[in-house]
Amino acid sequence: MKKLFVLLTASVFLFACGTDSQVDKPDEDKKDVAVLSTDELMAVAEEHVDKEVTVEGVNLHVCAHGGKRKFMRTEGNEARLKVVPGKNTPDFRQEDEGKVFVVTGILKERRIDQGYLDNWEMELKEDLPEEHHIHDGLHCDTETHDHAELDGELEKIAGMRKQIEESDKDYLSFFSLEAKSIKEKE
Repeated sequence: MKKLFVLLTASVFLFACGTDSQVDKPDEDKKDVAVLSTDELMAVAEEHVDKEVTVEGVNLHVCAHGGKRKFMRTEGNEARLKVVPGKNTPDFRQEDEGKVFVVTGILKERRIDQGYLDNWEMELKEDLPEEHHIHDGLHCDTETHDHAELDGELEKIAGMRKQIEESDKDYLSFFSLEAKSIKEKE
């Protein structure tokens, strides 16, 4: 009986050691993960929603309000990717604008459809004081309040409606990366 117990115990240890080495192997494989440019990622973004990706790009802009987001792109190209810090990553620093970073994180998608735009427009109109009226999306009263801001928001909505009409989908996709790790490229 003691021999059986010793044999079972040895088997458990050997199995555990073998399992550990298999667990470590994927970590080693992660070192070989492809690093995509922001353009490459944006070209295949829909295939990677809610998946971990690694992207390299120039840090174009860090929002001044607490560094809660930044925008990256491949140098010389237009495709921008919004990056937000994850749970264990620090806020972004404005002094890092213009530097190249490699960011690993989870790709998220936000879809904007006609219903979303209808609600947004309705909320803008509801937030107006009673003395203001909207006519064809523009203020009739040109006094005091920030008309340019409202007009700008309404123009954004109209532009997005046009983009949806011209696309082959009934929505627009906006992608962002929830950062897990951020490293400045040397």
